[in-house]
Amino acid sequence: KTGSAVIQYIRNFIFSGSYEHLWYLTATVFAVIVISLLLKKAVSPEKIAAAAAFLYLIGLLAQSWFGVIAPLKELTPSLWSALKITKNVIVTTRNGLFEGVLFVGIGMLFSKYQFRIPLKKSLLLFCVSVCLLLIEAFTLKHYGFVRQCDMYLFSVPVAAFGFSFAAQIKLPDKPIYRKLRKLSSLIYFSHPLINKIVGIPLGIIYKPLCDSALRFIITVIASVVFSLIIIRLSELPKLKLLKKLYS
Repeated sequence: KTGSAVIQYIRNFIFSGSYEHLWYLTATVFAVIVISLLLKKAVSPEKIAAAAAFLYLIGLLAQSWFGVIAPLKELTPSLWSALKITKNVIVTTRNGLFEGVLFVGIGMLFSKYQFRIPLKKSLLLFCVSVCLLLIEAFTLKHYGFVRQCDMYLFSVPVAAFGFSFAAQIKLPDKPIYRKLRKLSSLIYFSHPLINKIVGIPLGIIYKPLCDSALRFIITVIASVVFSLIIIRLSELPKLKLLKKLYS
């Protein structure tokens, strides 16, 4: 049992991540490790990016572009069976291998080559990419291609141009921005637990409330309040170790 649990943990870390804590945390960790190892092995950033793009395209076929390979079920049953076995192993392509490596790789390219797309041009290209993403999403859904909605083709330029734009925004050095940075981490790590806790009384009161906007609103408010309390407590000398939660 211990051995199988370890294997399952490793598989989940590499492939499926966690729905509770938002899968992209483990996906990012995995992608950073893989890219770091490849760079140490003297693999060029261009080759890493090309391989990441190829994996992303494969990942799309199990997600929003599933309709492309769906006919294989009738045309080549043996290949379809092999794909099903692969799916059982990797669980989902919404993970660090098929998705995370590409987006972390984009950051790698920005860092290495110091890309500087003008601010206005970045914003324009970002807006155009968002429009194309919406068209892609609604078109694929209309024609029944979508199996899962975690990966889209135009998510890539949206992320790239959005990052380019955001990286050039100069914020004034005000305490509120530093506090928001701390809040973002604490809210991210605390909201799944708070969401679970909030669901208990709502389920007792009226079960449909567990899937309502009320639960979302209460969870958001409670997560923000909890995070503010943690930040305030971490400023006390005896509780300064709490800073480790967000630093």
